[in-house]
Amino acid sequence: MKFFNSDVTTSTTVLFDAPGPRAKARTRVFNIAAILVFIAFAVYVLSVMGAKGQLEAEKWTDLFTAKAWGSYYLPGLVSTLQAAGISVITSIAFGVIFGMARLAQNRVLRWFGTIVVEFFRAVPVLMMMIFFWLFLSRFSWINPSQLPFLAVVIGLTFYNGSVIAELLRSGVKQLPRGQGEAGLAIGLTPVRPSARFLCRRLSTP
Repeated sequence: MKFFNSDVTTSTTVLFDAPGPRAKARTRVFNIAAILVFIAFAVYVLSVMGAKGQLEAEKWTDLFTAKAWGSYYLPGLVSTLQAAGISVITSIAFGVIFGMARLAQNRVLRWFGTIVVEFFRAVPVLMMMIFFWLFLSRFSWINPSQLPFLAVVIGLTFYNGSVIAELLRSGVKQLPRGQGEAGLAIGLTPVRPSARFLCRRLSTP
């Protein structure tokens, strides 16, 4: 199985021209107008809340009690950090596997990787979390209290892993074709040049 396509190109594409003085002035005016609109909207919302008594102190003091921190804020922060840490590892593994699959010469493997990556990139991550939460709730052997955590980890893994896979694929295709051919010329297997040369180049700034 080979991991180098023949359509690798090193040419760069200019996405847009640098803005001129008029474009910069127009952008500055739009930014100032957007800030003023946001401030006006915020003032309006706060005035409506104040008129209905929603800004009174007794309605907000419960947010800063020890019970709120011990029961909601700190456990939520810990769970968020745990889900982020696990999903970082699983996303990298997912991205490397399917990124290499998208670079394979095997048509079936390449199309399978493309379908998986493009599908999970297109689906909103929140929708995936809700789907997996509902899907996993059908299995009685899964602890119900762990369902939200598992759904978040799986959703982040599939979405971020698909983004990593696409970054890996696009990065490899921008490298000179001779990187992989040099490894093949000295007797390395098709996979080892990718790991030794391409991944090393991708990891350096």
